[in-house]
Order: sequence, then structure tokens, then C-alpha cells
Amino acid sequence: MIFSDNVKEELWNGESAICFFVHNRRYYWLIDKKYNICLDGEKEYKAYLNKGYITKEEFNKACKEFRQGILRLTSENFINYVDLDSVENFSVDIFKCEVVLDRTLSTKVENYLTYRDELSEEDFYLTQKIVCFLPLFYINFDKKLFMHMDWGRCHEDTIYESWSGSCGDFLSLIPDEQKYWIHQTSD
Repeated sequence: MIFSDNVKEELWNGESAICFFVHNRRYYWLIDKKYNICLDGEKEYKAYLNKGYITKEEFNKACKEFRQGILRLTSENFINYVDLDSVENFSVDIFKCEVVLDRTLSTKVENYLTYRDELSEEDFYLTQKIVCFLPLFYINFDKKLFMHMDWGRCHEDTIYESWSGSCGDFLSLIPDEQKYWIHQTSD
């Protein structure tokens, strides 16, 4: 097992997320707490302040301590973010080793989605385990694009004015050689 039990548990319970980053024509696979995945933390904390969820003092403290002092994630400080203790940095090859999809299960899921075939309780559970190992965020500093599939959250509200962002399926934007969930199957 390459991923620690703690990392797997945090992915399973939705506390952490897998993120795909493009920075200076390089790809990064990172795992971090979901609450750290935004571009401008100040925008998020201002919304909490404006809604009365936090006080001005709590706002100031949060802005100072967020991501160990990286309040605004930019192309210039991205590598500092990668080096934070809270961030797990993995290569696509590590993911290929860890996320091995069973061809039979993949076919059952495809048939469920395409034809509404039934999934057993065990197959449904295994499917959910696979889903938690798919990327939830796509952040491309080169194209200034932020996308996510964290339904029900408005992460795109934390992007910069010159950026584009939305909630939606971004998997087609990831290069084929980086799609670890497709390349590694077993019989």
C-alpha cells in the first residue's frame, strides 16, 4: 500500500481531495484538505465575515494562518504550497499503482450508468471507493482555469478576476497519460 491508511480515510470521508495542477507546463498530483483548495482564501473568509459566521478578529487570524501563510495561491507561490506539510505530492505512477480497477467491476458500473443494470451492495461500495480516488479539483495556472466537482460548493467564487472557473466535469482536460484510473486495469 502506497497511500497511508490516514490518507485513504480522509479521501473516503471527503475531508481531503485529489487535485490536478498544471504549473509552468508541468503536472502535479496533490492531496490536501478540501478547505485548502481555493485560490483566494481571503474571499472565502470575507463571505464568512459578511454572513456573521466569524468575527473581525477571527477573520484576521484566519487570513494570517490559512495554508501556513499562503492566503492567495498564485503561480509565483505554488511551489511553496506544494512543499507544505499538509500537502501530499504524488506522481501519476504512484496513483497507477494504488488505483487498480477491476475490469469486471468497471463493466458493471458502465452497465449501471448506461442501462440501469442493478449494482449489488458490495459493488456499489467498491464503486464509491473508486470515486474517492478520482480528482476533485483541476487548477491550471498556465491557462488560468479553476474547475471542480465538489457539488454544492462554490469554489469558483474564490478565483481571481482574470481566471475562468466553474463546477463541472473536467476529466477531459487531463492529458491521457495522466489518467491513472484508465491506464491501470486488471482482469
